[in-house]
Amino acid sequence: MRLPSSIRYQTKLVAFLLLSIGITMLAGLYSYLSIQNLMDDSVETFQKNYQLANAYREVELMQKEFETYFSTSSSDSLVAFYNHSAAVGSNIEELRKTVTYTERGIHVKNISNMMDHYLQCADDAVRAKRGRMVDNYTQGYADTVKENRYIEKMMSTDLIGSAERYAEISRNVGQITMFNNLLIAAVAIFMTVAIGFFSAEMTRPLSQLASYAQEISGGNFDVQIPENHTSREVSVLYRTFRLMAANIKEHVEELRQKQRIESALSEQKVNN
Repeated sequence: MRLPSSIRYQTKLVAFLLLSIGITMLAGLYSYLSIQNLMDDSVETFQKNYQLANAYREVELMQKEFETYFSTSSSDSLVAFYNHSAAVGSNIEELRKTVTYTERGIHVKNISNMMDHYLQCADDAVRAKRGRMVDNYTQGYADTVKENRYIEKMMSTDLIGSAERYAEISRNVGQITMFNNLLIAAVAIFMTVAIGFFSAEMTRPLSQLASYAQEISGGNFDVQIPENHTSREVSVLYRTFRLMAANIKEHVEELRQKQRIESALSEQKVNN
């Protein structure tokens, strides 16, 4: 499909340049947004893992001091227990602040709720121990150990889920990288084809015009030069060349007519 002759080559060049820049920018924007999305997912997963790891580490330290206090009634273990208990409570608050309504977010919320219940069980057991309520602190100790095992199991499940999430992110990175490579190749092919087409559009009418000039220089003044609407410049050039060819043909015809008249006069003089 040819463009109207009113469009100049300069306009076509500018339009082609803007189109090339637009396609390149869109390809780059897509790559940037895709990678940014994956980076956000990776950072979020890492932060959640870091928060859970800190919380679980404090739970384990708290459980250790809890068991030491129950076996030795050491005041140092009691102080350490309350310190770790406060740290666990702080970690639970941090986890709840960043909970999202996703499958992972719901799982993290369940872990934080379990840790909160664990804190209550452990604190009740310690209070019963300090109050020498044997039945209460014995049952509290058993409940606390059971809660700790539940937390450990949930952490293991979350760790497996995180590993699967990292594997999924890695697969997505590979897919996006492949897609970006294909997109770059497609853009490069498009640019090459467009440049080739645009170059051919510019050179084809000039080459055709050069062949018409050779015909005229060889004495063929009857060569038909059609109109060309590739661009305004080419259209003007063809029209001017067609007028020039017509003027040359007319001038040559005049010269030939003059030559025939002179030849006829010469023959008439010779005959007389």
